[in-house]
Formats: sequence, C-alpha cells, structure tokens
Amino acid sequence: MTDYGIATERLGIDVTTHLMEGGRETGSFRIEKWDLDQISWARDRNARDLAFNPAQEPDKHWFRAFRCSPFEIVQDEDCNLITTAGWGQCLNTSGWLGSAGTPFSAGKGRIGLGIGSTAATYSDVNLTTVTGWTGNNWILCGAPPTYTAAVSATPATMVFTATFSTASYNASAITEFAVDSGTSSGTTVTVPMVNHGVNGGGYGTKTSSQTWNTTATLTFT
Repeated sequence: MTDYGIATERLGIDVTTHLMEGGRETGSFRIEKWDLDQISWARDRNARDLAFNPAQEPDKHWFRAFRCSPFEIVQDEDCNLITTAGWGQCLNTSGWLGSAGTPFSAGKGRIGLGIGSTAATYSDVNLTTVTGWTGNNWILCGAPPTYTAAVSATPATMVFTATFSTASYNASAITEFAVDSGTSSGTTVTVPMVNHGVNGGGYGTKTSSQTWNTTATLTFT
C-alpha cells in the first residue's frame, strides 16, 4: 500500500497606496463704490460730528460709521493667479529658497488697478497698462486691519484692502488688479508683483466722482 500526501500554502500581500499632496491659491476681488453725492454727504455729516479728520479723503471707515451703503458692490471670485515672482516671494519669505524675503506689513503691500485685457499669466510682472491715470493706480494698503494675514486659519488667507479716492482715476473701464510689494502709493509697479487678475467683463469705470474701496483676498489650501 502506498500513501501520497500533497500540501501547498501561499500567502500574498498586495498593498497599493496613493499619497498625494497638493496646494492651490484662489482669490477674490471686491470693490465697494460710493459716488460724489455720498462723498459730499459724508463730508457734511463729518463737519457736524467731527468723527474723522476733515482734511482726509472720505473712505470706507467714514461711510460705515455714518451707515452709508455703497451704490454698487462688485464681487469677483476665483479670479486671479499667483505669478512666478509671487511664488518666489512665498518661498523666500518661508526660507525654502535659502534667503528671507521682506514680508508684507502695514507699510509694505499695495493693490493696483489697470485697464489691460490680456489674460493673466505666471510670467506677468506688471499690470498690462497704467497709462493715463490721474493720481495713483497703486495704493498702499496701510496699517492693519487693512492688511491681515491668517496663516493659522483653515484655509489660510491674506487680505489686502486699499481705497482709491476721487483723486485716483482713469475714466476707462477697470479690468485688472494685482498686489505688489510697494511701500508708498504711486503709478509704477514694485517688484515683485505677486498676483494678477483680469476680468474681461470689467469692474466698472473709475472716475473722479467715485471712491472705491477694494479688497483682494488670497486663500491658500
């Protein structure tokens, strides 16, 4: 008599893991507009109350204190890109590139308006056009809370706010905005220009009879 025995054993482990990390920036741009009648009304109201320095140009703080709503609000979502120079600013300031860039502060950082129509690209270093402006098309954001950074928030945000008074205008349709690293208001870009947004439909026409409060919000996820 012959006995036969066969035994087989097999163990298999198959593990597939997809680990992905990604990051992106989205931006929104908001413009609150007050016309000349509202500006004059705010001056008259302030002359009675003396809530603000009468030598200053009325801005959003005046209008909000006197409960004067803007005649128009323009809100543009997911409307810009971070330029190559902008990412360089981020990486330098964080030390990833081995050198420290100068961070934004109460005295560094401006919003600019322009009238260009060419689509924004990563290589952009300036607004498409800044010609023809009376006053300044790059306005210093100034002291907090007009510039705020919430790096510990979820998502992290950077908010820039600047007021374009009656003295700043082009009388052409405004179609683009940007944030740069300037330290005073003017008509020339200061390197680096960190972002650029172009709206083909336009944000309206900035004239000498309007005050615009602009807010650029950059959100990082």
